[in-house]
Amino acid sequence: MSTNKRHAAPLALFMVIMAVLSLMPTDTVEEKIKRKFSSLVILKSNIESYIKAPLDVSFIQNILHFPFYVLFAFLWVGFLNRRRIGFKKAAFFALGISSLFSLTFECLQFFLAERSASITDLLLNLSGSLSGVYIYWLLNKKRGPLRETLTVNTGDKNGTNR
Repeated sequence: MSTNKRHAAPLALFMVIMAVLSLMPTDTVEEKIKRKFSSLVILKSNIESYIKAPLDVSFIQNILHFPFYVLFAFLWVGFLNRRRIGFKKAAFFALGISSLFSLTFECLQFFLAERSASITDLLLNLSGSLSGVYIYWLLNKKRGPLRETLTVNTGDKNGTNR
């Protein structure tokens, strides 16, 4: 498998997962969780009894926007940064791609009877994307000097050591 395909495959898979989850009706998700993951239903009821308030699946779904878009932007910056276009361009394109992706699915949700578009979702997605780019920058910043120290000149053009 080529390097481009190896790095693009997780990103493409993650985008498909996000698209399916974005367009799936909330009721369907809740019913599937109840049928297949009964332990999560028990966990939900335990949390509800502890906080003495009902947990709505749409509330949990809204909270999940942030970490999904953190990972989404992080993967895009990493993918684009491997193309040696520079971090600033990679970050700009990653934020643009994640914003367009988010806006597209919020607009599609507007036309679905089972879903609803929300400005809150857009803001959570954007803040998640910004955080993903920032986390990538922090991790890359810490690794940057390490790469420079590992590059050692062991000899000159003639092959003699200094």
